[in-house]
Amino acid sequence: MKSKVLLATAALATSVLVATGAGAASMMHATYKIDAIGANVPHKMGSAMMSDYVKGTITLNTDSNQICSVLQQHGLGMVSSADVSLGSAGVSGPAEVMLNVSQINHMSMHPACVTISHMLAGEILAHPNRYYVVVSNATHPHGAVRAQL
Repeated sequence: MKSKVLLATAALATSVLVATGAGAASMMHATYKIDAIGANVPHKMGSAMMSDYVKGTITLNTDSNQICSVLQQHGLGMVSSADVSLGSAGVSGPAEVMLNVSQINHMSMHPACVTISHMLAGEILAHPNRYYVVVSNATHPHGAVRAQL
């Protein structure tokens, strides 16, 4: 009888783990609102114009290992680069993901997606405050506007 109880307990524990695992998988998506302005670029190197900005969303999906952006710019002219970089607020860091500037320059409302490594996707999901979006143009090649995730 004791072995039947142990088997039933083990079966119940396994079903709880499976259900929990399935629920956790649905939590592998995150959307970050982007409101990038020049004042957020370190060392006052960003655009000083209050009318220059990039707004939109960055969506992270660790199931497909993709970052999808829908970003709209105002006042920057032609965007030369846009990326997700590693760095806390006020700190510049290396670019981790190059975003699609064509989507920004053409004011497309369709998401532009980029595939990233599973490790990077997990790291961004776990610590979004360690990453930021920076958008550059010819006048500000090191960042015209910036926003933390």
